[in-house]
Amino acid sequence: MEWSLKGPWGNVESANITPDKTGISYYNENLFIEAMRTGSVMGRPLNPIMPWDTYRHMSDEDLKAIFAHLRTVKPVENRVKRAAGE
Repeated sequence: MEWSLKGPWGNVESANITPDKTGISYYNENLFIEAMRTGSVMGRPLNPIMPWDTYRHMSDEDLKAIFAHLRTVKPVENRVKRAAGE
């Protein structure tokens, strides 16, 4: 299942945030918090549609709770196509 959002930024496909190998299985708590604080993952910027700027103001405890919840979601295999130039 893919989810796509169309707007002035172009077409954006949602990321797979399940703990599947095609999702964010390689994230650990620190990487998740860093992504939410900086808007990038290992030097690759998150798509501007991702409201990380809102999440970055959350407490560490709240971000850890979100990450813990994401780890309980059923893994879904769904490789998301990257935008051109990524």
